Parts: sequence; C-alpha cells; structure tokens
Amino acid sequence: MSGTAYGLSTAFGSFDNTFTGNTLTACTRGVGLGDSRHSAVVGNTIRNCGQTGNNTAHSITVVGCHDGLIANNNIAAGLQDGIHFYYTSSSGFSLLDNHIVDHGGTGIAFAGAASDMTIRGNRIVSASGPGISNYPSLSGDICDNTILRPGADGIHVNQYSAGLLRGNRVEGAGRHGIVLRDSTGNSVVGNIIRNCGGFAFFFDGNATSRLNSIHDNLLTGNQGGRFELPLTDPPDTTVEFPQGFTLYNTEPAPEAPLGWRCIETGPGRLGNWLAFGEAGTE
Repeated sequence: MSGTAYGLSTAFGSFDNTFTGNTLTACTRGVGLGDSRHSAVVGNTIRNCGQTGNNTAHSITVVGCHDGLIANNNIAAGLQDGIHFYYTSSSGFSLLDNHIVDHGGTGIAFAGAASDMTIRGNRIVSASGPGISNYPSLSGDICDNTILRPGADGIHVNQYSAGLLRGNRVEGAGRHGIVLRDSTGNSVVGNIIRNCGGFAFFFDGNATSRLNSIHDNLLTGNQGGRFELPLTDPPDTTVEFPQGFTLYNTEPAPEAPLGWRCIETGPGRLGNWLAFGEAGTE
C-alpha cells in the first residue's frame, strides 16, 4: 500500500484486530489503532509514513487502546514518531523487537498516561528526538532496548515508579543517556550508556528522582559525567520504601558505605536505612 491518507486502521470499539506482513509506504498515517482491545501489529514494513505537524499521523499511532501487541516491525524514515501513543490513556501493550530507524520525531513516544507497558528488545537508530519518552506517567518495564544516536535523550521517563530499566544500551545521545523525572523506587540495572552529549543519568524535577536503585551499569565517555545530583548520603524523606529496598552510593569515597538498605517499610527516615559495604574493600 502506498500514498494513501490512511494506511491500515481499526474501527473504534473493535476487538481482536491483527495486521501482519503488510508493506506501507508514504502514507499520511501508517497503522492506526483507535479505541480497540487485543490488537496486534506484527511483522510489517512501514516506510516514509506520517505527516509533519499532525499529532495523529505517525508510523504507528495508538489512541486509547488496551492489551495489544506491536512486535517485529521494520519502521523507517518516518516523518514524525515511530510508535506514538496519543493523549488518550492506553494500557497493557507489549512493544517487542521493533526496528525503528531515521525518524523525524521520537522512536517510541507516550503522549498520554500509559500503564502496564512492556518495552523490550527494540532497536531505535537516529531518531531526531529522544529514543523513548513519555508524559505524563508510565508504568511497566523498559528492558534490553538498543538506542543509537538519538538527537535528544536516550530514555526520558516521567512519573515512572516501581519499574525496571534493565539491560538497555544507549550510545551517542545528543543529550543525556537516561533521564528520570519525578520518578522514584525503580530498579535501574545493567544498562550501557556511552558517549552521550550530557550526563549518563540525569535526575530532573523532583529531587526524589535520585531515590532509585541504580547499580551495575556501564557508564563511559559521557560528556557531562556519570550522574547529575549524585546520591552520597542516606535519604531522609517522606517517600515510602519497602523493606529490603536498596540504594547505592553513586560516588563512594574511600571507607564510605557502598549503599543503604531499607530495614523497615515506610518513609525513608535516616533511622530506617542500614549502611552496607565499604568502598575500597573486597
């Protein structure tokens, strides 16, 4: 299919739609999912779709949908975002192993509240904006994605809590590697962040964004350094933490603790943290 205003789209209020193995070129809208449940977009080739300045026209656009799958699509040269979730809230989607290259906007964007999302194994190359971003809120896991040379941040999450950011690779971002804005209580582990124009990790907005478990990440060659607002002391805050939650000292001095473990569920008062380890020791 080529050159149409609408490529493939669901009827509003529909169920169990499946788009598989299609090729769409130069369509104003590539694939559109609207007010549907259990839709699947799998194994399609989508090239040069979208319309600049039209926030409903992306390579794949999702509006108010639930419990869907977007996987193994080859999405290239889009004029706006690769995969775009519109302002109406959506939930329960798995975005798996998509190849998103050379887009004029963001690789994967959530413009409305998005919950219970799994974003895994996607490869996003040369997006003009961020690789992955959301606003206002997001829940779910962001794992094993490769994001190369985005024009802005690699991964920029807002109001993201109790999530898992694991095994992602961000290289050559125009700004920061991973941005956590008003986000707390997440596990950020095993990511590779290299050669970005800003910090490897940037904590924006509410200072509680520092209160995430960040460890075992490879951070090298980032122009701003490893962390903005390093966490070097146990927090004293009203933010709730579960017993056993671990915070790591991001810049441990000699003989300082390697981190702190919450020993009592509740607000993160100084007395609720137990230091462990010591920098410079085995």
